[in-house]
Amino acid sequence: MPHQATARSSHAGRKGGKGGVGLESQPEVRPEFMAAIRFQNGRRELYRIRNAQDAQDARQVVLDQLNAVASVLVMPCSAVSRSAAAVPR
Repeated sequence: MPHQATARSSHAGRKGGKGGVGLESQPEVRPEFMAAIRFQNGRRELYRIRNAQDAQDARQVVLDQLNAVASVLVMPCSAVSRSAAAVPR
């Protein structure tokens, strides 16, 4: 099961309609990313990064929160779903 890391959140909700009357718009939905991490001691782990602005932001979250990282591979969760669907079971 992948670990979860959360990036900084900077979205703000807005009110719609005249004079603030009406439905509030939904907060901005940001993509989720999976990060495959290899540590300097050879250990490997998967992390799910939520609320990152893009893949570079997700990578920076990993590097800011973990020590002794040898390599990081980040991809959108939608790409992970497509890859998993292609693997025969």
